[in-house]
Amino acid sequence: SRIGIYDVDSGTGAPLTADTENYFDESNPSWSSDGNIIVFVSNIGGYYDIRLKDLSVNTLTQVTNGINTYNPKISPDGGKITYFVDSTLYIVEIESGLTTEVDADTDGESIAWSPDSGELAFISYQKGPADLYVFNLSVQSLKQITNDSGLELKPAWSPDGTRIATASWDETACIWDSATGQKLHALEGHLNGAVDVVFGPDGTRIATADVCVGRVWDVGTGALTHTLETGDDAVDAVAFSPDGTRVATNTGQVWDLVTGALLHTLGDRAYSLVFSPDETHIATTHPDGTRV
Repeated sequence: SRIGIYDVDSGTGAPLTADTENYFDESNPSWSSDGNIIVFVSNIGGYYDIRLKDLSVNTLTQVTNGINTYNPKISPDGGKITYFVDSTLYIVEIESGLTTEVDADTDGESIAWSPDSGELAFISYQKGPADLYVFNLSVQSLKQITNDSGLELKPAWSPDGTRIATASWDETACIWDSATGQKLHALEGHLNGAVDVVFGPDGTRIATADVCVGRVWDVGTGALTHTLETGDDAVDAVAFSPDGTRVATNTGQVWDLVTGALLHTLGDRAYSLVFSPDETHIATTHPDGTRV
């Protein structure tokens, strides 16, 4: 698979890295808040190490060396990256390379930075069932948020840091108070399980994916506001544009949330996707290693 950069307005795309002659895997792109940096996983050196692409100066830097990593996420302040090695969660400081182990019993994929870069939300099996935990970087403390029979995954912070949303295989997505752990809303009706969830940029809406369709919900009331019918393609991931007016699904479709209209079909189904902060591009990971 390769990572491509798509222009949202024109629908045209180009590869993130220049080497299109040799086969290698690229995956899990994560965009910095200022839009200048993308971190991702690549096996170009033999291992699935993290690489950092600085779009402002067109440089490519290797962050980890000789380990098989997964799902890197750059912090909102641009100074740190989280990643997984099997089920163990790590944080690495980009400038110094200092690495901290956070938890060894995670689900190996679910991670979210708080808006101020001071906390991490993730899923851990350290007490048996999958539960939501929050790690505070400044005091190196770990707090358990959920303790129920659900199967939480894919946490997402609200923009103000007061709420965390989770997807779940029990056919619901939930909204939690990040300080108290209180369940504020259960968003029901995901027939094949809720597999992804993300807050809109103003914190008033949430988008979810449930394999069959994408959905948009009102955070205050928990009411369903939009259903995004994507045809026969499975919906595994959703993303809001930074201005909150559009939602993209990994089926390659971009939707207008004002009119509900389908705006663009960018290409074939992708593994993952993310909008650039300036809203003009979408980075996607495609299963076809010869095309973006």
